[in-house]
Amino acid sequence: MWSLDWGSEDAWILLNAELEPGSGWSDLSVLVPIAALGYDQKKYVYFVTESGNEYPHNGGFEEWALQDVDRGCLEVTKVVDWQGVDPDPEQTFYVDVIYPDGVITITLEFDYTGGTQTVEGLMPGVYTVVEQDPGAAWLVSGSTYPVEVTTDSACAEVTVTNTYNFGCLSVEKVVDWNGVPEDTAKMFYVDVLDADDMLVGTLEFG
Repeated sequence: MWSLDWGSEDAWILLNAELEPGSGWSDLSVLVPIAALGYDQKKYVYFVTESGNEYPHNGGFEEWALQDVDRGCLEVTKVVDWQGVDPDPEQTFYVDVIYPDGVITITLEFDYTGGTQTVEGLMPGVYTVVEQDPGAAWLVSGSTYPVEVTTDSACAEVTVTNTYNFGCLSVEKVVDWNGVPEDTAKMFYVDVLDADDMLVGTLEFG
């Protein structure tokens, strides 16, 4: 909740009904910081006002209306680098766009090919783009990225890149000659297979 009496002293707004009399006309504007009300555009703002407390009325009623502000947009590009392995069509990635007040405004879903999505109608401010954890198989760059959205005609832009993370395997070869003379020309070969029994590589030991 935001109150005009935000400090230690009472505060009020002095209205003059003679400025522009009549219903539907704007006499003045009252500016309330967006940060005080929150950035979630799905929530309502309830406005409560009292008249005549400090000065007597000189008008029969007062009308208030919300004056919309210019908005901006954010373009999020997802780059997926499979590093030469066969892409998994079931792979999905999720990127959160977070309001300046810490509330998640929208979650974008990207498939295994990546792509670009645009979020429209954002209030001006500094947003944070964060990718949800895609798992140990992926290296992520560009996530947890602050980006300023303005009312300029061009959208703010951010790119989040996922690179397939190859693991590693260490193989130690132990040879026990069991007392016989060592054959220095003897070679040993170890095949490494993947989960589908496909040959990944062959290791050579002397």
